[in-house]
Amino acid sequence: LGMGDAPHDGASGNIAAVQSPRLTAEDTFPGRLSLTAYGYARWLARECQAVLSDQAVITAFSDREAKRQSKITALGWPQEVFRYGSSDDVAEAVGLSSSQDGLIFPEGGSIDPRTLCRNLLAGATMRFGVEVTAITKGGDGWILTTNQGEIPARRLVLAAGSGLAKLTQDWLDPLLPFQVTAGRVSHLPSSAFPQLKAAVSFGGYMARASDGQLALGASFDRNLPQGVVPPMDEPAHHANKALLPEEWQDAAGDVSGWQGRVSFRLASADRQPVAGQVDDDLYVLAALGARGMVTGPLLGEHVATVMTGAPSPLDRGMASVVDPFRFSARAGF
Repeated sequence: LGMGDAPHDGASGNIAAVQSPRLTAEDTFPGRLSLTAYGYARWLARECQAVLSDQAVITAFSDREAKRQSKITALGWPQEVFRYGSSDDVAEAVGLSSSQDGLIFPEGGSIDPRTLCRNLLAGATMRFGVEVTAITKGGDGWILTTNQGEIPARRLVLAAGSGLAKLTQDWLDPLLPFQVTAGRVSHLPSSAFPQLKAAVSFGGYMARASDGQLALGASFDRNLPQGVVPPMDEPAHHANKALLPEEWQDAAGDVSGWQGRVSFRLASADRQPVAGQVDDDLYVLAALGARGMVTGPLLGEHVATVMTGAPSPLDRGMASVVDPFRFSARAGF
């Protein structure tokens, strides 16, 4: 069931997304989860013919990021995962001059999220334009009250993106304190940065879409009144342009002709996803934040194994990171 008119009407409808892991400076369960999810996400993107480019680069865009990258590099990761590159290496990988060093991920890259969603759902029965107004226990499972009437479900998976914040607030016991942020992504014309060879992150990110346009973003607009969509206007484009390394900003050109897109993300208090069982025959996959195209596929597999009793692709430590009840467990409840 989807409220929009396509499976990628939300943040999954962006014209391009970057796939690279969020490695940690120490061996942590979140770091393990990110790396494991990244490998699976890249494999799945290839299987679904959604890959736009190979290789991803994260520049050392700040002193803090440079220190973080230095610590990660000191751990001795194999070059198949990443290599630390000088500014010249970054320039060669990206195709643009660079004064910043960075991490180069040979197996990373960019994807078309819309293609990924369409191909993953091929063969599934979909109903669009469905707005859920209530969820209650009933019969052998759950009853969804919608604008299209009541819909019974033996088992129910909540994968509503930013809409989960409203679902948990209005109809279900709150699972976690969620935060909804808006992300404004600028679309640059295909003539911009013709030399760009790889997806690149620099605090923001830039990646080329299938039609040649460039996705540049993204903002994190917080504390918006419910229902308010921030405008995709020239100030928003200027803000995204300012995310670029200074040496690239002039080449980005005039923002007056740029297009763009606004969507919403859901994040938990500890910025980790939520995936698992929350009640009898009720499951959730949510709070993927800005990294859903990396973590979402593997966590979807995890939820499926929880539902079926099959072995999970996550070990206990990684599963604890995404446990829907982790906050109450930490509080001793």
